[in-house]
Amino acid sequence: MQLHQTSVLEKTLWEAVLNRDPTFEGKLFYGVRSTRIYCRPICPSRRPNRNQVCFFESAQEAEIAGFRPCKRCQPQSETVPNPGKAKVLAACRYIEAQSDRIPTLSELCSQVGMSPSYLQKLFKQIIGVSPFQYADALRSQRLKQRLQSGEEIAHAVYDTGYGSSSQLYEKAPKQLGMTPKTYQQAGKTYQHCLCDRSMSTRIFACGNNRKGYLRR
Repeated sequence: MQLHQTSVLEKTLWEAVLNRDPTFEGKLFYGVRSTRIYCRPICPSRRPNRNQVCFFESAQEAEIAGFRPCKRCQPQSETVPNPGKAKVLAACRYIEAQSDRIPTLSELCSQVGMSPSYLQKLFKQIIGVSPFQYADALRSQRLKQRLQSGEEIAHAVYDTGYGSSSQLYEKAPKQLGMTPKTYQQAGKTYQHCLCDRSMSTRIFACGNNRKGYLRR
């Protein structure tokens, strides 16, 4: 069944799609009415117009509604057995556990027992983005949460692993859409924890990490 959408829920889901938020992976799929194609929220394809988008809780629901899976992010792979999937998900959990840094690719490989080239390839095939892009998106989300809570910019920058304010200001136009100071002053109480009666589970948007040396 297509998600029953309220204005708050729609805004949050659309933000997840715009930001390619990896914390919604497996919990959210979006369909484009004009093409009848559905994608993961982290799909690298260009974002469609908002009025063409609808949301689903699973790949099966999207297909029942008449949407075809995207060839780039392969959202249907959730239902296809993949021997490497458990290792890729373990890599995701390891990245998420590093609250103040982005682990290196070699570190991830040691954790899951894969070669760098194979992990890079399989990670992108299953998740839709590279390990670095996944970690960077988590880092961005954690920074946003801290800025929204009113934390000092300098503390938020270093605690989320940007290393220096200059690194953040280089990324700010893309990740925040404005300068960190402006984002902090906006004081938007954007909620990443939702509970909607049409959702079978709560959706949590969580943390970012510090910049390391994963290949993009």
